[in-house]
Amino acid sequence: QRSGNKNKNKQKKQNHQHNTAGSSFKGAIPELGAITIGDTPSQTNAEPDAPENDCVVYCSDVMEKLIFIQSNGCSGKDQKKQKSSSSSTILVMDCGSSVHLFCNPDLLVEVYESDTTLTVRCNAGLKTTRWRGRLPGFGWVWLLHGGVANIVSLSRTKETFRVTYDSALGNSFDVFKKDGSVVKFTERSNRLYCFDLCDRTEESTILITTVDDNKLKFSGQDVAKADQARTLQQRVGRPSTADLIRYIHDKLIKNCPVTTQDVRNAEKIYGPDLGCLKGKTVRTKPPPIRVQHNEIPPSIMDHYKNVTLSVDIMKVTGIPFLMTISRDIKFGTAGRLETMQTHHILKHFKRIIGTYAVRGFKVTIMLTDNQFESMRDDIANLHVQLHVVAREDHVPEAERFNRTVKDRIRALYNILPYTHFPPVLIAEMVYSAVFWRNMFPLKGGISPTQSPSELILNRSLDAQVHCKVGLGDYVQTHEEHDNTMESRTIGAIALRPANDGSFYFLNLSTGRRIIRRSFTHLPMPQGVIDQVHRLARRAKASRQLTFTNTAGEDLDTLYADLDRDEDDLPLDVVNAGVTDDDDDDDDDDSEWNGDNDSHSESTGNSHDDNDNNNDGTDGNYYNILSGDEEDEEDNN
Repeated sequence: QRSGNKNKNKQKKQNHQHNTAGSSFKGAIPELGAITIGDTPSQTNAEPDAPENDCVVYCSDVMEKLIFIQSNGCSGKDQKKQKSSSSSTILVMDCGSSVHLFCNPDLLVEVYESDTTLTVRCNAGLKTTRWRGRLPGFGWVWLLHGGVANIVSLSRTKETFRVTYDSALGNSFDVFKKDGSVVKFTERSNRLYCFDLCDRTEESTILITTVDDNKLKFSGQDVAKADQARTLQQRVGRPSTADLIRYIHDKLIKNCPVTTQDVRNAEKIYGPDLGCLKGKTVRTKPPPIRVQHNEIPPSIMDHYKNVTLSVDIMKVTGIPFLMTISRDIKFGTAGRLETMQTHHILKHFKRIIGTYAVRGFKVTIMLTDNQFESMRDDIANLHVQLHVVAREDHVPEAERFNRTVKDRIRALYNILPYTHFPPVLIAEMVYSAVFWRNMFPLKGGISPTQSPSELILNRSLDAQVHCKVGLGDYVQTHEEHDNTMESRTIGAIALRPANDGSFYFLNLSTGRRIIRRSFTHLPMPQGVIDQVHRLARRAKASRQLTFTNTAGEDLDTLYADLDRDEDDLPLDVVNAGVTDDDDDDDDDDSEWNGDNDSHSESTGNSHDDNDNNNDGTDGNYYNILSGDEEDEEDNN
């Protein structure tokens, strides 16, 4: 009896403590003294973006909160692999916590020691901290050194962001950010809802249309009926959508379980039936190729015929790229370096010099840092004078160009639905960033109307030619075919425009780059996303996007105090020159059979097939490396 009474008293005491910690703190706690509501921390450490109505509780510079600290969201097997919870990038959504509490300081910026002490009551006892930090894009959080998890309070999150949950649709807590993207806290094997900042499972409806996004526009019943309509279409011989609607409307199918609207909904969710695309696609006559010729004003040739080139090497996720930018003309190039050997870099220089020479320009000077000093004699043989800056100095024009490209790559990286990128896709993001930068006249350039691409490559922007599909979109490319049973389309990811209205694509089956003119654009099914991740795992690609120089220094830190590039200047800037009147690892090695009936979708975008795969020698040196890309038909 004495033992039982003692346990009851202990339990009552614990319940009283927890109830007190979770209350509105209008009374007093013996160990904390008098309590006031609404006090603010010292103004010296004030947080500029903290909400004014954030009614937190301070007790003579001591604040007490209730939190339920869990592990870092990894399973037991994963926890053994993780060296320290302080390096965890996993965020755990917790409805039992009344405060955001992080353990990894590397995730935070503007970390400082507050005048207020946070006392946390949790399943591990009492914990105290005075450290605060800001999670970019989220807000201010507490930092507990030596903690075991990065806890995100559901109660606090809903005060700033819209949060939804549907167990039947996605089974995730969806946090809607102000930029339109959605952060998904998905359920792990340990039944915690987590979001991994490394995996970056973040979806956006701005750029890529996925099948799951389309399903969200319909009720669960409508989605089920659309699935039934698509199954019926497959079972009755795969007629076209228009024919199936006519059959149902004319009551040619007795006891038909679906309506014409269900068929239309299936088309909106999944797009055209994939079997119809692969079996019924026909070739169309290619349009005539029109070769444009953009004249360079004589005034520009008189002043800027001799070109000064700024050169640097930038590594993106460990992949080295030779980056060049011409002074005044501001034409940028990027070439992937398979090796760092002199002969390989010289091959790139020869192509760059030849690209300028085609339009009458002559590269006379190269500005580089000390890493190119050993190539002085070889560059002199190209009739180019090498200028090497002093030790520890850098080439500002090249570094500003690198930062502009870096920012655009990061924008692409964060908008795509993939969480693990194969190297070929990383390289294409670099090329795409350079391609689109060159396609528009730049502020501070030599012409307000002619882009660098138009001046150097004789190529101007045409929306009907260059804007038919965006990088990362899922398509079915139209292949050359005959009367055999071979598939007439293949699944691919769009990369960037090529020449004459064709596009580069990533073949999802082989992981190689191909070039095609004709394709059908589809919504993104989950199987395609999984296949991209599988290609990345096969290539043992890094999961993190990093930008460094050849010495391994982080460019975000290195370029922190660098002036902005000229294309970011105000619109009233004076032109520089003359005007004239741009994780399932088991199936990594298995063949992808993702072209099934669940991978289908919408618009028909078509020109004729280009029967020749690109070998990299298309005059596009500014954003491809000739002969070093893994094209589908490459002899290498």
